[in-house]
Order: sequence, then structure tokens, then C-alpha cells
Amino acid sequence: MKKTAFSICVRTTVWGVALPALLSLLPAAAAEWDVPRDIEFKANADGSTQHYVEMLPNDFNAGEVHHLMIAFHGHGTDRWQYVKDTRDECRGARDVALRHGMIFVSPDYRAATSWMGPKAEADVVQIIAELRGRYKIGKVVLVGGSMGGTGVLTFAALHPDLIDAVCSNNGTANHEEFAGFQDAIAASFGGSKKDKPDEYRKRSAEFFPEKFTMPVGITAAAMLDALALFAGVGVGCEWLIRRRERRP
Repeated sequence: MKKTAFSICVRTTVWGVALPALLSLLPAAAAEWDVPRDIEFKANADGSTQHYVEMLPNDFNAGEVHHLMIAFHGHGTDRWQYVKDTRDECRGARDVALRHGMIFVSPDYRAATSWMGPKAEADVVQIIAELRGRYKIGKVVLVGGSMGGTGVLTFAALHPDLIDAVCSNNGTANHEEFAGFQDAIAASFGGSKKDKPDEYRKRSAEFFPEKFTMPVGITAAAMLDALALFAGVGVGCEWLIRRRERRP
């Protein structure tokens, strides 16, 4: 893999900011999550029925501005992973969102094998627009793991104007070189690397470092190190939120 500025970045972790962020954490908010809502919508891209889960703090005030966290699930799962899963990367994202009184949304973004293809991308654009129409949205933060970690990088590179911070957990930033899940990715992208080379490059965040003007937190690890790194995900998200809140 070429050593671009972004490829060097994706081989780092959030641990460099973990300790100072941990020391700055506020006590957990007294609020709890209200009952999750499974929301159905008609996709503008093709008219199909799609879904996302929305969670609001139980003391949510629709008249106030709230930041939005959108969580992208991993390969083989669905919109409920970040809502129900108790493992650290999912729980950490929920905890940070609740601590800051955020709206928490987890979309299917086109099936268990999405990989942020064109239709998934269009769905997320539509979801953000609909949420902005329904609530007073402040900043928008993306978080995801594995396939979802790839998806947050892809989406941020394609739509930096819609995103204010990104937390990617063990995603890939280079679809040209990535060799895993090729059947699923081809189905999502509309063809193989040979058939659709421009699509694979377009969705490879590594080639567009200039798009990442927002705070970015990344974990990258071999399998044996992954659990230790995931323990820092909540801290990394917290740091991103705080850094984003200090920016205009």
C-alpha cells in the first residue's frame, strides 16, 4: 500500500488521545435512553423500503439543539447491532451519545453486506436530511466498526460538508487493495474491481486526505489486539465530540 498521508493516519489509534480525554470526562448524565424506534422510509434512490433505528434520551427536548451520532454496523449484522450489542465499541458509542444528549441513529444502509455502495450512500444522505427536517441538529458524528468503520470513512470522503467528526474502528480506507468480502462489495458497488474501477477508487478514502478537515479518530489492529483497542473507542468518541464542540 502506498504511504499516502491518509494511509499513515489509518495505521494509528485513538490511544494517543485516550488518557487526556479520559481525564476530562464528565460524570455520566442522569438520563437514560428512551425506547428505540424502528423507522421505515421510502428510499429516494430506488423507491425501496429501508429502515433505521432512532434513540433519544428520555429527557430529550425537541426545542433544543442536539448533536447527532450515526452508527454503521459491521458485515453480517444490521441496524440493531449498535443499539443492542453490549461489546465495547457499540456500548462506548451509545454511552458517549447519551452523555452528550445526542440523537443516536443506526441505519441498515442496504443490508448486512452493504460496504457503503451508491444506494447506501444515498440512503444516509436522505436520513441526515430527514433528521434535520425533524429536529434541531447541531453537529453530525459518524461511528462504525469493521465494514461500518470503512463506511464512515467512505461517506466522510464523499460528503465532508455533511459531517463534523468521524470515528472509524478497524475499517479499510483502500478498496483497490482490500481483498476481503469481494462478492458482497461487488454486489454493493455494482460490479467487480475490474468492472467498476472508478467506483472502487471513489470509495477509497485513502486517496482523498484533503476531504478530512473534520476531527478523525481511528483504531487499527490485528485480531489479537482488537479487544484492547475497542476499549478505547468510547474515549476516542468522547475526544472527537469535545474537539468538535470547541470548533465553530
